Amino acid sequence: VAADASGRPRAAVAVYCILADGDELWMSTSEGLSRMNRTTGDVRTFGAGDDLHGNRFDTAACYRSPSGELFFGGTFGFHSFDPKDIHDNPHVPPVALTAVYVLNRKLQQRQLPPAVERLRLSYRQNLLTFEFAALDFDNPERNLYSYRLEGFDRDWVDAGHRRSAVYANLPPGEYTFHVRGSNNDGVWNEAGVTLPLTIRPPLLRSGWAYTAYALSLVGLVALLLRAHGRRIRQRGEDLRKTEELERARSLQLSMLPREPPRLPELDIAVHMETATEVGGDYYDFFPQDDGSLFIAIGDATGHGLSAGMMVSMTKIALRSLDVRAPARILDRLSSILHEIHPSGLRMALGLALIRRQEVEISSAAMPPVLVYDRRSRRVEEVLLPALPLGGRLPQPYPERTIPLAPGDTLVLISDGLPERRNPFDECLGYRQVEECLAEHGERSAQEILDALVDLGEHWAGGRPPEDDVTVLVVQRRPEDA
Repeated sequence: VAADASGRPRAAVAVYCILADGDELWMSTSEGLSRMNRTTGDVRTFGAGDDLHGNRFDTAACYRSPSGELFFGGTFGFHSFDPKDIHDNPHVPPVALTAVYVLNRKLQQRQLPPAVERLRLSYRQNLLTFEFAALDFDNPERNLYSYRLEGFDRDWVDAGHRRSAVYANLPPGEYTFHVRGSNNDGVWNEAGVTLPLTIRPPLLRSGWAYTAYALSLVGLVALLLRAHGRRIRQRGEDLRKTEELERARSLQLSMLPREPPRLPELDIAVHMETATEVGGDYYDFFPQDDGSLFIAIGDATGHGLSAGMMVSMTKIALRSLDVRAPARILDRLSSILHEIHPSGLRMALGLALIRRQEVEISSAAMPPVLVYDRRSRRVEEVLLPALPLGGRLPQPYPERTIPLAPGDTLVLISDGLPERRNPFDECLGYRQVEECLAEHGERSAQEILDALVDLGEHWAGGRPPEDDVTVLVVQRRPEDA
């Protein structure tokens, strides 16, 4: 019985007739002609790609001749063969890198090993796409692949039949890309092929570059200071320099935190999958001295560099504002961006302040926040309609405070998950996301996150997302945990 990602039965395989041949059983099924090893339980199914005339077999239409030849009949006629003549494909397929793209531009062969010792890139060239193939053409659509970027991936990534791998926002460092492949019968080339590569760090350790970087940051902070008025401009020179240095260090790192904070009362899990052309999703965590936690999740307009600039400005502004109320933070940010007017760019942003037994939420054009109530086992949708940051003259943003009891779960998402499209160009929608949370709300934060991600992957049928997908799950630990 085949099953979907949630474990529900999807399709059943009917068996019409069975013949034994030593340790093997040969069966005519609704999926084709299957061979099962009675000792190991391994099953191999032969279909149209294996020269079968059809798979519409008849019940009990099989026969074993005295010579050992097997016959299976159906509406197409019958198949006859000697099991001794059926052999798996023993060919160990060579594996080749067919193309490498940097920032969506295909590299020429003279830019790759062995023409050069290794692929060397700058820190700006951190969006890489690798395409590969196992060179076995017996039934190539059944070839399998796995890959790993040594220095980034902890384990091998099972790619299935997909022949490409995408990496975005790679930090500077030394890496080696490995890819393995199999033929149609699962014979693997374990050695595969490798590609060493280096992403050079920015020249932030040199005096000239660090000075130029600090001056750029000073210019941006100066815009923020003028927008905030005389009170902020009168802040001391020592404090300004300290903030500039701190922001300079944070900008050396990836825009996103490497992992969520570990807090005794909260179970936090987060997932981000970027589209081929990065869509501008952003999230961050800001633990407070009093034990509360600020969470930010956003989506910038545009793609690539323009979205990155807006995310960078938003991130710096969030760290600059000395405010502790989510709605007031959005008011300040919108006022600043409206005065700066960065070429019509906008930023959708949601903020949540989690205290001991409640959460304070405000939103600027972000999707609704979902709250799972463990006692009622229901999901509440918290929608706060508003325009994105910078898109209007300042006016108060909506705000709402809701309880967050032990065992309750808070889910913040970008629009990438509900807007994932299936092969029929239909959107997943918010209702299915809510139903998935309701079904898995009793589980841990990571298990809820996995269920939501699996929902999107299953709906899209394995196709990569057209927009960034960000899902953030925060669960207040049950008192009995």
